[in-house]
Amino acid sequence: MTDESLKKRLLALASAAERAKMERIRNVFPEIEAAMAAGASRAQIVEALAAEGIEISPKVFSNYVLRIREQLQRDAAAQVAPVQPVVQSSTEDTTQNQQSPETIIPEIPAKRKARS
Repeated sequence: MTDESLKKRLLALASAAERAKMERIRNVFPEIEAAMAAGASRAQIVEALAAEGIEISPKVFSNYVLRIREQLQRDAAAQVAPVQPVVQSSTEDTTQNQQSPETIIPEIPAKRKARS
């Protein structure tokens, strides 16, 4: 195994580990939000996460919170059904206010016979 190959492999593992941390935090995010709403500081939450084996810095935690909230907002927006415009039916009383074709087309005067 070359050094370059090893570096790529280790970077892939690091990336997978970060995704795993993010996923674990996403799984308990409602509880994290409840703790913050109740007044727990982010530092306290980071300490609680570390006690459960999720070692992250407060700055990374804040980034995760922001990203998870944004994703939740996008998911909620995607679930909202688009508003359908109200279209007036063509069979409603629109014909009552219209004139008959005879009154719309002006009468054409009859042609006069040519004088000889």
